[in-house]
Amino acid sequence: MDKKFEEEKFKWPRLWSPSKFSPAPAPQLPEHKYKIPDTAPKGIFQIFAEENPFKTSVIVLGSLGLIIQFWRKY
Repeated sequence: MDKKFEEEKFKWPRLWSPSKFSPAPAPQLPEHKYKIPDTAPKGIFQIFAEENPFKTSVIVLGSLGLIIQFWRKY
């Protein structure tokens, strides 16, 4: 059985290559390209979101609700 296994191993090298079982590590993305600089101007919602994300969601949903109410009334 070992002989047959060795023959198969020789016949199909890609199936038995160690690289199939130990994949290469994922490439790291260059950090400077994708990082937002700290000097970028912050919007009102970004400032709120950093302090309290729940507060921001309440403000956004509340303003949307008021806009919809006003739109339905007139």
